[in-house]
Amino acid sequence: MKKLLSGLLGLGILAFTLLGLVLAVRGLTHWFTGLEKDQALAFVALGGLVLTPLISFATTRAIEAKKLTGQAALDHKIDLYEGFVDFFVEMMGLGGDAVLEEAEVVRRMAEMTPAMLIYASNDFLKQWREFKKLSNQGVEGAALVFQMENVLKALRKDLGHSSLMSTKGDILAIFVNDIEDVVK
Repeated sequence: MKKLLSGLLGLGILAFTLLGLVLAVRGLTHWFTGLEKDQALAFVALGGLVLTPLISFATTRAIEAKKLTGQAALDHKIDLYEGFVDFFVEMMGLGGDAVLEEAEVVRRMAEMTPAMLIYASNDFLKQWREFKKLSNQGVEGAALVFQMENVLKALRKDLGHSSLMSTKGDILAIFVNDIEDVVK
C-alpha cells in the first residue's frame, strides 16, 4: 500500500512539474510574441550574450573532466598492459629465464584479474577469453600463437596504436624468428 501511495505521489509531482513547465513555456512564448520587433531582437541578442559564455563554460568543464578521467584510466591501463606483456614474455620463456610453472601462471593471472576487469578494453577481454579457450582445449602451435597476437593487437589498439597497417605476424615477428614461413 505504501509503494502504491509513493508511486502515485511521485506521478503527481511529475505531472505537476510538467504542467508548470508547459505553462511557463506557453507564458514566455505568449509574452515574447507580444513584443515589438526591436524589443524581441534585443532580447534575442541579450540571450545570446548571456547563453554563449555559459554554454562555453559548461562544455569546457565537461571536456576537461572527461579528459582527466580518460588520462587517469590510461595511466592504469599502461601499468596493467605492461605487467601483462612482462607476464607473457616470462610465460613463453622469452626473457631468458625458465618458462613459468603452471602454479605461478595461475597466481600471476589471479593478481592481474581485478585490474583487467576494471581497465581492459572489451576487445582485449574478448581476445584473451578466446586465447584461454584455445589453451584449455589443448590447442598448441600456430593457432595459439596467432591468437596471442590478437590479444597483443587488442592491447595495442586500446593504448591508441593504429592497427590498420598491421598484418598477420607483424607483432609475432618481434619474438618469433621464422614467422614469415608460418604466415605463408
